[in-house]
Amino acid sequence: VMNLVLNTCRQRFVRGNYMNIIKIEPTSENITPVINAALESIKDDCETIIEFAKGTYYFGKNGSFRGMFYPSNNQSCERSVVFPIIGKKNLTIDGNDSDFIFCDRVQPFVIQNSTNIKLENFKIDFSFLRYAFGTVSSVCDDGFEIKIDRTKFDYVVEDGHLAFIAGEDKISTKSRKISIKGIAPKRGTRFLYSANTNAKVNTAVPSIVAVVSENTDGVYFKYCESSHKPEYQVGDILCLAYDNERDTGVFFAEFSQSIYFDEISIYRGSGMGIIAQMCSDIFVDTLKIALKEGREEYFTTTADAVHMVNCAGKLEIKNSTITKSYDDALNVHGNYFFVSKVISDRIVEIECRHHEQTGLIPCLKGDRISVNDSNTMNEVGIVTVEDINYDQNRERIMVIFQENINGFISEGDIFENIDRAPDLIVENCIITDCPRMLVSSSKKAFIRNNILALNSSDIRIYDSLQYWYESGAVGTVVIADNKFINPANNTNIVIGSNRPANSNRLHEEVYIIDNYFRNEKENAIKVSRVKKLVENNNKFGTDV
Repeated sequence: VMNLVLNTCRQRFVRGNYMNIIKIEPTSENITPVINAALESIKDDCETIIEFAKGTYYFGKNGSFRGMFYPSNNQSCERSVVFPIIGKKNLTIDGNDSDFIFCDRVQPFVIQNSTNIKLENFKIDFSFLRYAFGTVSSVCDDGFEIKIDRTKFDYVVEDGHLAFIAGEDKISTKSRKISIKGIAPKRGTRFLYSANTNAKVNTAVPSIVAVVSENTDGVYFKYCESSHKPEYQVGDILCLAYDNERDTGVFFAEFSQSIYFDEISIYRGSGMGIIAQMCSDIFVDTLKIALKEGREEYFTTTADAVHMVNCAGKLEIKNSTITKSYDDALNVHGNYFFVSKVISDRIVEIECRHHEQTGLIPCLKGDRISVNDSNTMNEVGIVTVEDINYDQNRERIMVIFQENINGFISEGDIFENIDRAPDLIVENCIITDCPRMLVSSSKKAFIRNNILALNSSDIRIYDSLQYWYESGAVGTVVIADNKFINPANNTNIVIGSNRPANSNRLHEEVYIIDNYFRNEKENAIKVSRVKKLVENNNKFGTDV
């Protein structure tokens, strides 16, 4: 099969340039080795199109590219990559409306150190669900029981731990947490750890710590003394996101420019749908993240649908549908890093404060850095990056500045990269039944002509200098001509900051105009810490 595919590589003269055409034909075999061979064969001297004949393609772990990757808000780890688009230029992958079925715990796409990459016309699915679900069958003071359908989910209970079989892997609470979310009725997320786990306990949400056993009626979770006790009731449907450590995703992009996602669907995905960091000029058109019709399922991705970190240039998401993601529908933000050591009058060592951001390289040569005082959290000045150095594991990061920083920067001070922020457009989209959208950019952001019905706040704009340490204060935001069709449990639009009240770092200007809210006004909009706010011609309490 590999020889057949590579022998179909042809060169064509198009628009005054030579173009490589690599044609892929459908096969019932694992086609991952073919894809890796095709990508390895690409030369930089001309544009290349990898063109799939319309059909169904199956991708396994065998023959994948194995590499270490560091996506922010995910786990830094080795991943098995089916499409390693690394160091490529002027590449198009055209699926011709094909179905791409991934048959193991793989990372479908990585785009790294690449330019002008176009991905278009294909549908992503996995051959197995990336989570399980079951029904609460009993509840008592000591624990609760869940009935899980063995015909749908392959699991075992061993030594007080619950383990699921996913692809070739066994994922156990002995070493990992499980995220539990109430589906019907909707209840908050909890993390499940088994007793004596060696997993790192996360305090972002309440943690259930339990000894797991099995009987004829289901799986029983007996609380340990330190456990949170959720208020589950018999008949509740719970999602058990066992593959929630975020060590795989769907698309990951880093250090790349001009990336195009066009006419792509994602039906199932572990982790995030699209995660990009330190990239510029990303264009998303007609993306569909939704459940596939005819299947009894509850979620698409098991983390955020779209997540952009420290990206610059243009970021456009248009004509797209995003629904049923386990976590945020969209999160666009920068990152705060802290000075761990002042090495000289021009060099500092920096560190992240949230473990999921370990390995993120937050700046490049020429970037401007806003310096914030560690005590007042006020912005005290701006410096320019001359260079950045880091070790192979990205555990030690040193930044060299153009300016003399003696007496200006101290240990504990907070850095924000104000140049790694995009001009954002979210337009003509339908975004529903996800937790929320989080948007932050020191440049311009336009959120217009969308239908929004999220489960928490529809749009949250927050300078988060705590816990996640996601920056920051926005420049100009225009929220216009949208329909907020849910009377959300929380406010539709929330804008604020958790910096001290007297901090000089504020959101610049926000315009909320010509929107329709099913909520009444007092429940629809909550805004603080903004220099200029304009609300005009919004309609509240209307049936939209």
